[in-house]
Amino acid sequence: MSSGTAERIMDKAHQLLGDRGYSAFSYADLAEAIQIRKASIHHHFPTKAGLVVAVLERHRNRMMADLDGLEKHVAHPLERLRKYVAH
Repeated sequence: MSSGTAERIMDKAHQLLGDRGYSAFSYADLAEAIQIRKASIHHHFPTKAGLVVAVLERHRNRMMADLDGLEKHVAHPLERLRKYVAH
């Protein structure tokens, strides 16, 4: 699911989820925001729940990669904790 369109869909869905919450955004809102047809969204993400799961998994994977980087590059535990909390 790494096509440019899928990434654009997930980027905007992530923003809309943060701004409005799950119940207050639709595929129509998403399609309008990124100027594509709803059918294109359905092609990549057949269900809204599936889209949200993909967005959350991507976010979690990015967070875990960032945290792994902290463990590798910040030796002092207190400094690592500060950076973790600031993240």
